[in-house]
Formats: sequence, structure tokens, C-alpha cells
Amino acid sequence: MQRRRKGEPPKTRRTALWMNLMIPGVGQFFLGHRLLGVMFAVLSILCMLVFLGLFLYGMAQYYSLAADGRLLEGNQLEQIRDALHLRWLILSFAGLLFLYLLSIVALAWAPEEPGTEPHNRKPNG
Repeated sequence: MQRRRKGEPPKTRRTALWMNLMIPGVGQFFLGHRLLGVMFAVLSILCMLVFLGLFLYGMAQYYSLAADGRLLEGNQLEQIRDALHLRWLILSFAGLLFLYLLSIVALAWAPEEPGTEPHNRKPNG
């Protein structure tokens, strides 16, 4: 268990939640659950990078096809429609949303300090 230094504010789940809204996993890392925090952060950053990469690649394809000047020839319109890879964009965005929700649920069940039980849980029995 980590000890708090004198004058250091307590690490609360509320603060961790606000941190978690920036990048999933940062809140868990803040509370001392480092492995879980790193796992969520790495997976969410990967999802963000996949989404951004797909979007930028699709936009580059779209602009190159649109700037060609021969939109009505052959299958140019179909290629423009397929340039953004909409299914993959939706899938990567859904994965990121799933990680956000999962990290918030994990944060709600995590104790405020490693090795302790949360204060608001009632014992079964």
C-alpha cells in the first residue's frame, strides 16, 4: 500500500474519473492500479491511432479521387464512396467507446488505494 506524504491531497475516485475522461486508464493509474491503468491507456491510444490513421488515409484517397477531375468516368463515384472505410471507422470508434465505459466501470469498483476496499461497498451477508 502506498503512503501519502504530509500535505498531499487524498486520491479520490472523483479526481480519477475526471482524469479518466481524458484518456481511459489514467484514473486507474492515478489511484495506484498501474497495470490496469496502463492496459486501458495503451488500448485506448491504439484505438485512437487506428481511427485517426483510417480517417486520414480515407481523406487522402477521397481528395486524390475528387481532384482528379474525372468523377463521372468509370467507377470513380463508387471509389469515393468507399474511400473512408466507414465500417472500420465505426468499429474503431465503438472500440474506443467500449474502453471508455469499461474503464469507468472498473474505476467505480476500484478501491481508492490499492489493497483496501472502497468505502461505499456494503459487506454481503
